[in-house]
Amino acid sequence: MNKTVFIGGIDESTVFMLARLFNGHPDATVYPFEFGFPNNHDIYPIDEIFIGIPNYVPSLISEDEKEIYNIMRISAEKKFFISERKQGKNNLDGTEQSFLGKEFQRKVEDKFYFDRFLKLFDEYRKGVKTIAQLYEAWHKAFFQVWGNGKYSHEENCLLMFDSNGFYLSNLDKFFSEFNNSFFIFPFRNVINFIGAEKKMLARRYYGASQFGDPKLPNVFVKNFKNYDLEAQIRLWITAVTRTVLFQEKYGVQDRFIVCNYEELLKNREGVMRVLCEKIGLKFHSNLLTSNVDSHGSDNDCIDIFTPDEVAVIENETAGIQEYLLKCQETPLDLTGLDKETLSDYIYQEKYINDEEKLALYSTLLNCTRYKNKIKVLGTSAITAFIYSKIIRFLRFLR
Repeated sequence: MNKTVFIGGIDESTVFMLARLFNGHPDATVYPFEFGFPNNHDIYPIDEIFIGIPNYVPSLISEDEKEIYNIMRISAEKKFFISERKQGKNNLDGTEQSFLGKEFQRKVEDKFYFDRFLKLFDEYRKGVKTIAQLYEAWHKAFFQVWGNGKYSHEENCLLMFDSNGFYLSNLDKFFSEFNNSFFIFPFRNVINFIGAEKKMLARRYYGASQFGDPKLPNVFVKNFKNYDLEAQIRLWITAVTRTVLFQEKYGVQDRFIVCNYEELLKNREGVMRVLCEKIGLKFHSNLLTSNVDSHGSDNDCIDIFTPDEVAVIENETAGIQEYLLKCQETPLDLTGLDKETLSDYIYQEKYINDEEKLALYSTLLNCTRYKNKIKVLGTSAITAFIYSKIIRFLRFLR
């Protein structure tokens, strides 16, 4: 591949949307599911799965098979990829078209045969000396097997994406190891970011997290109170702060690119033209005609908040939101934000070049992301129990 583009986010909707759009480009090779870099358990072994766990570009110490399989998250039995995001395995061997279809919101008819992939990967990885060469061998083998190579464009752009990718702990190494590489961060406004998180937590509470249909009524989401709104606001502001520090370090117009997600939804052509120019892809009309699910229900979330919640969000993020109203360009430049509106700027600035401290800071902060408020059970708990049974019964009938 001539270039590697990594879309790293802090939630699923934004990275999936952007990856699906690029998937329509004839010169872009895009993974059909989240595929990024492994979690860094050397800093601290974290058993839980949540966005914010440090992931990193590993080093290739030797050509030892066990080490390489561990880096690439291949199971000891050599039967499947280990998915650190989905709390399980990506067993695509032969029959998992439904998994790929769910990921890209379309019917996928192509089979993936893991044994054939592993044989090719073992062949291509012989003699590799760098982590970039190892990933190149993986990409080549994967896309040669998936769809018998019809999705591969060897001399052009390889695109990876990960909903936890914004917390890559050694971005310097990504840029240095992967020549002609770019990192895109789809930035989402605070209402839609917290709204998507609230919906997800409410679905879990009401026992509907595993099912996309029927949709959880907005009134249930609006009245859902068993989550920590302050923690969600703090996470968003610290992500803004991290973005500012990255832009101060890497520049606004260079290889670290911030894309305004809401602007992408409103002005797909304008934003995609700029992104293509930045990463060196010729703009293609397919980017405008790609039939993608933009998670529209997550893009205008104001109706799922109570007036009190809206007031809290607006009060704590007013300075940032005022700035964002004036900045709609791509790439989105956040370096002009008043430092007083940011969160832990001094700490994050101090840690920005210390991989371990920055990773631990991000993990410590994000572990509160899905914290529930403990309180006396009320009628909502009874409603949630009944609703979960109804959902399971309806799914059983299907």
